[in-house]
Amino acid sequence: MLGEKYMQVLLLLLVHCITLILIFFKTTGVLFRVELGLFLFMLFISFIYLFGLFFEEGWAWVLIMMFYGINILNLIFLKTKVPANWILFGIVFVVDLLGFFKSIANIGEEEEDLEVEPYESEEKKEKRGAPEVIVYHHDEKPEKAVNVQKAVVREARPARKAARKKRMNKPEVIKDLKDKKIDKKRKEYII
Repeated sequence: MLGEKYMQVLLLLLVHCITLILIFFKTTGVLFRVELGLFLFMLFISFIYLFGLFFEEGWAWVLIMMFYGINILNLIFLKTKVPANWILFGIVFVVDLLGFFKSIANIGEEEEDLEVEPYESEEKKEKRGAPEVIVYHHDEKPEKAVNVQKAVVREARPARKAARKKRMNKPEVIKDLKDKKIDKKRKEYII
């Protein structure tokens, strides 16, 4: 989860800043001013990548990797110039390595997220789709239901309507329609 990663990066940054301040305050003159300027610039960069990490931007991990890479190089330079104790250098070095490798491990993670369609049951699909139509003979049991698309009903022209009325009024057609039982609720046609 992002909350855990965000808190881990924030903790690494806090430990890094505190121990680096203890190291570079032992410098004097021009080296102190250069290190203070670099520290403030890197602190500004850390606010940018924390902002990007909070909004789950992919570029934030690349910026974190560059941040810790530059800090590792700066730490190696400081070790040659400052006679500080090894414990502080060891802590900062381990924290910077952890931050560097954590960012490398997470660089492509946000970009690979795939959007997955939510699962939809067959019942919901059937309710959305065409109605179920079952056709069977009255002597047979119903077979497997088949989904059929709804036919578009066209209005017949007046001449066709009149022809249809004549045809429907014939006694054979009326008898045939009475023999067919239609259950409109399930749309089952019994022949």
